Amino acid sequence: AGLTLGGALPADISGGGTGVFINGRELPPTDLAGLQQLTGPVAAGRYWLDAEGNAGLEGGPAMVNLRLLAARLYQQNGGVGENDGGGGGAYHNSRTGIGILTDGQGGAGIFTP
Repeated sequence: AGLTLGGALPADISGGGTGVFINGRELPPTDLAGLQQLTGPVAAGRYWLDAEGNAGLEGGPAMVNLRLLAARLYQQNGGVGENDGGGGGAYHNSRTGIGILTDGQGGAGIFTP
């Protein structure tokens, strides 16, 4: 988040096809399926997501924190974790396939199968 890497990417850079846009990028079906494992159904629309995991409708307040949802799901379903010793870590849930990477400094990324 916040990096200037050559300007805006086309909305369909990832293939799209779902009608769900996050930070201007239309999610492909596999990304949407992974997101819905965390959140439940996601309506077509335009959403924002920040580096802390907060997300909401464009122009609106945060509705959810994906990092917290992923952590809760990890704890509930028994994930596999690894700490790098510097505060960062990688966690993966073998039941859902959802994982989270943290840098120990407040940055994180969620990944799906």
